[in-house]
Amino acid sequence: MPDTNKNKQQLLSNLSVFAFAALFIQLPFYQRFIPITIGVWILLSILNAVVNKIRPRFNLSLVLSIFLYGLIALSGFWSENKTVYQFDLEVKMSLAIIPLIFVFTNYSTKQIRTLVFAVIFGLISCYFFLTGKAILNTLKTGQVSNMFYVNLSTILHPSYLSYYANLGLLILILDYIKPTLSLFQKKWPYLILIGLLFIFSTLLLSKNGLFTSGVLILILISYWLVKKKFIVVFLILGSMAGTFVLAFTSSEMVKNRFTELVAGIDQTEHDSKEIYSTGIRIKVWEIAYEASIKNPFLGYGAGDTKDVLVEEYDKVGFSEALIRRLNAHNQFLQITLSNGIIGLTILASILLTPMFSWKRLNWFAISFGITTAIFFTTESVLETQAGVLGFTLFLCLLNHDTFRKSDSIS
Repeated sequence: MPDTNKNKQQLLSNLSVFAFAALFIQLPFYQRFIPITIGVWILLSILNAVVNKIRPRFNLSLVLSIFLYGLIALSGFWSENKTVYQFDLEVKMSLAIIPLIFVFTNYSTKQIRTLVFAVIFGLISCYFFLTGKAILNTLKTGQVSNMFYVNLSTILHPSYLSYYANLGLLILILDYIKPTLSLFQKKWPYLILIGLLFIFSTLLLSKNGLFTSGVLILILISYWLVKKKFIVVFLILGSMAGTFVLAFTSSEMVKNRFTELVAGIDQTEHDSKEIYSTGIRIKVWEIAYEASIKNPFLGYGAGDTKDVLVEEYDKVGFSEALIRRLNAHNQFLQITLSNGIIGLTILASILLTPMFSWKRLNWFAISFGITTAIFFTTESVLETQAGVLGFTLFLCLLNHDTFRKSDSIS
């Protein structure tokens, strides 16, 4: 009889893990059924916590995520646009619900490995699905541009998909360098998957994503140099350079993405800057910053932030941003506009907290914080469901105690 009860308890725990894994598999693919999956996971996790009498596992980053959502909810008291405020609460609800339930899950190391495999499986499956479609379109039309950017990522915006791909990339690279989960017994599966995700990020042509992928590969190359694997480094660098030259010379889209990046930064006159996406972002940041310092403590509230920005665009005659009603395109500025210095402090603390756990450093959580901070500088990530879900799911996963087991300050 005790064995039967134990099996039932383990079954509930495993079902909760499988539901959470299903979220990671769906994330880069098709997000329409994610709310249903979240509901199933919540139900299974609550049953698991009750039956197995699980106590909450305290984690400061997850608690701060819940606090951040609470602050956003409180901003309704000083938001005039209640319709936008209510929509914002719905979009950001995962910031509170997923961490709140996750602290009661008590997943084992084996179960965390299952979740990581789900992350990799979802990303690699998405890569083959999208590139397969792109290859067929290229063969039909003869247009190489089908292999890149928005023509490749027809499901999600390339920036978000690139963010997911880079988080998968950092998990593989960190576990390859210092096995914490020991995902694979041999090195070659790591190298194949790292290569595929790096190619995926490159094809997506997200400027932010390309920078992040480059940094991650440089970390891997540095490791190989320390290990004196010079031939491997030479082959990797040669392959990367050859791929870049081939893509740059064969596709106008690739050429235009790099050209506009340089031109958007170099232009000094606002009028000429506005024709480039990089230039548009820079001007939006300037306007958002000026607006934020006018109401720095509590911000304008979740409901009024977009209205404030649109009003500022109109004042300075920034027609491109006005027509498209652009957000701040920087999550740190966006949260400052919405919830002031308090909101910015909480958001920054969520990302920085893992760096100050001196006894047992979690390099996965630290790397997640750095990668996410880079992504936050060019996108208002938490203004969309794809951004909130990706951020929250990886926040919960990579802050799990499993990733601390072999790390220490020494």
